[in-house]
Amino acid sequence: MASEVRAAIFAFVPEGRTSRNKLAVRIGRCTLTKPVRDRFHGMNTPKVVLLDVVVDDPIESLDQLKDILRGQQSIATALHFHRWSDFTECRYGDLWFETAYSLEALVLFFEQIQRKFLGRPVDARAVRARIESERSTIEDVEANGDGALTDLASVPDQSRQSPLETALRVIAAREVARQRAEREREQEESRVHVSVPRVLQRLEISVGAAARAVPGSEGNAS
Repeated sequence: MASEVRAAIFAFVPEGRTSRNKLAVRIGRCTLTKPVRDRFHGMNTPKVVLLDVVVDDPIESLDQLKDILRGQQSIATALHFHRWSDFTECRYGDLWFETAYSLEALVLFFEQIQRKFLGRPVDARAVRARIESERSTIEDVEANGDGALTDLASVPDQSRQSPLETALRVIAAREVARQRAEREREQEESRVHVSVPRVLQRLEISVGAAARAVPGSEGNAS
């Protein structure tokens, strides 16, 4: 009797579909005869695999994953994504989602989603904290609009950038801004510490000069 072929559900950030402020996420199900990274090519080549977990019922599990991303099913007790806004389906079909969450957030979310499918405890506190910390970014993108995901093949060569590169540039820019603010704060504190002794020194010099300018002041002093 032929052995039963095991199956898994997966999610990944693809190489070649992106927008200004959003990352694409491709989900699906497959047998274990070939790794997820070897199943897709071209613009759909996985750049970062977020989820790859063996399940008993891949069809039901994939539907469950869709509902989690849509905010219709909980990640943990009383913990949901914002319904139909944190992850939205895009024009490539119901196996494609787009999101304004950072790559760091996606890695955390799907790590915990995988734990859920494995029946392990989910770190709800970490997921909730990340959702709250990036919620303002999501709301900004919703308010300002971002356009549909774009095939990188239609973008000039010098402007091409993968979703991962986009996310890393954002992370790097945030870190540079943080370091700049820290340096400016330290420089400001240093200027304050240096300026006070200088003011006192100048005041002492001015008082001494004024005293010497008064006739007989030296004689009186002796």
